[in-house]
Parts: sequence; structure tokens; C-alpha cells
Amino acid sequence: CHTFSGSWGYYRDEMSWKTPEMLIRVLLRSVCSGGNLLMNVGPTEDGTIRLIDRAILDLMGQWAKIFAEAIYEPRPSGITVENKACDFILQKDDVYYLFCCDLPMVADPNVAMVQGGDYTDVFTLDREITEITWMDNGEPLTYAQEDNRVCVHTEPFCYGRNLVIRVAKIHTK
Repeated sequence: CHTFSGSWGYYRDEMSWKTPEMLIRVLLRSVCSGGNLLMNVGPTEDGTIRLIDRAILDLMGQWAKIFAEAIYEPRPSGITVENKACDFILQKDDVYYLFCCDLPMVADPNVAMVQGGDYTDVFTLDREITEITWMDNGEPLTYAQEDNRVCVHTEPFCYGRNLVIRVAKIHTK
């Protein structure tokens, strides 16, 4: 169980709300270990939900709608992503879902900060991959699979888009 702010109930002058990014990360910490998450929203004294709480719920709902297929039914795969403590893989039947954390946004360096880094996820998978695509836009990812070792080039978000955690859908035979 988790709260949207620093308290379990309603406080008129509450100003310590957690960001949607923080709450999505809390949700995924639960999902990656096969759990569920109960979110506590304290209603006001007249029983209504505050505008800020509704806005946060709406943003979390938008994120969950994009990635619903990857978060509701798949279970932990037991596969570890090398050197990426936050990245993880869930599985449902022959489909795997690679959750990629901390991907920056790329842009023209004249209009935005461009972050460098290693955007390759490496893991072991004993099934042949047929395709890997981003769930948010359907674009294919480049990857290499040699024996059971897989290297996936996980590209950053395009300018103007940041979904906190990006999910790639891995199809296998």
C-alpha cells in the first residue's frame, strides 16, 4: 500500500505529493516481483477526491493503458538484465516484456540537453527471438542473439516524449 503524499489521510494544506514518475516506479517495483499495488487516496472532508489526486491518477492511468498488456498478466521471468539494476523482464507464454528504466530523451543539442550513455540491455534467453518492438509506438528495435546471449539496443525517447519507463515486447518461437 502506498500514498500519493506524505500522509494516509486528508490534510487540507498537504503539499508533499509524489510525482507520477515516482508512483509509476513504485508500481513497477511491485510488478517486477509479481505483486500488486494498492494506492491510497485520502478523500476530502466532503468525500471528494482532490484535483491533484485525480490528475496523478489520470497520468498513471494513461501510462498503464499504453503498457497494460505488459503489466497485468505477465509474471516475473527469472531473467536478469546485466548491469542494469532497474531494468527487468516479465513473461507471458512465448512473449517477454523488457522494462527499460532511465532512458533519456534525445534531441538537437541546440534545443535540449542530450545525454550520452549505454542503451544496450544484455541478458540470456534460451528461446529464439523473432521480433522486438517498442510498445508505445510499435517501432522495431535492433538486437543481436548469439546462442542464448541477447543484446538489445534500447533507444532513448524522441524529443518531447518521456514515459518514465519504456517497454519493449519480445516475440519468440
